[in-house]
Order: sequence, then structure tokens, then C-alpha cells
Amino acid sequence: MYWEDLTWPELDRTSRTTPVVLNLASIEQHGPHLPLSTDSAIGGFFMQKLDEALGSSVLVLPQVKVCCSAHHMDFPGTLTVRHETLLAYVCDMLESMVAHGFRNMVPLQSSQQVANGRGRFRIRRRPGTTRPHSWLGPACLVRLPRVPAPF
Repeated sequence: MYWEDLTWPELDRTSRTTPVVLNLASIEQHGPHLPLSTDSAIGGFFMQKLDEALGSSVLVLPQVKVCCSAHHMDFPGTLTVRHETLLAYVCDMLESMVAHGFRNMVPLQSSQQVANGRGRFRIRRRPGTTRPHSWLGPACLVRLPRVPAPF
């Protein structure tokens, strides 16, 4: 189910252990034969298939379409943001998710160079925290309730 398509009472009734998926994509060149939206279309397709297969067992956050694509700026149409901007935005989204009680975030990267041109955007989990980071190092710290690991 898509986060933004739910009413607030529907979201409120959703189990806080439901995995929440965030697709990180890009708007950049893929040669002269493919549209700039290739990575976001691929991510959107996977999110749709995930929703069809799992329905209410998964929550899909709104896609982050514009990420770090400075290395493609020689090609007209590329959109990019600074690493700090992307990390701040994703951290803010995670803080919102956590504020509403959700603890299980799954990043899905549909572009190889989402965060730094080397495809490195990870979510680390320490007891009671989620820490998004890239090559820039720790970007933010989001407090999570202590819960036993499912494995």
C-alpha cells in the first residue's frame, strides 16, 4: 500500500512493524535512446509489483526521484542535488516515519549512483537508532524504540 494514498486513520490502524520501503531513483541520461526517467520508472515498476504482491504487508513511501547525479550534468536534462541535501531529506523522511511509530525501513535503490557516484547509500541500525550515511559519514541519527531483532 502506498503511504500517500492512505487516510490518516487507515495509516493509524497499520501495524508499526510493517516494512516501509523507500525508493531512491534519479533523473539522468541513459544514452540517447532512453528517457531521463529510466531509473525512476524502474523503481516505480518495482514498487508497483511489490504493492501488488504484498498489499497491506508493506508500506511504500513516496519515491525520491532526484538524487545525486552531478557526474551526469554534462548531459542536458539531468537533475541533481548535493549529497548533504539528499541525506538531510531522507533523514527528515525517516524521522517522520519514526515519529509515527514505524521502525522497519527498507531502502530500494533503482539507480546505481544514488548517493555518491559509487552506489553507496546504506541504512545502519544500532540498538535504538537508524543511521543513514554515505561516503560523507554519519548524516543524522534517528531515535527508534528498542525492539528485539527479528533474527
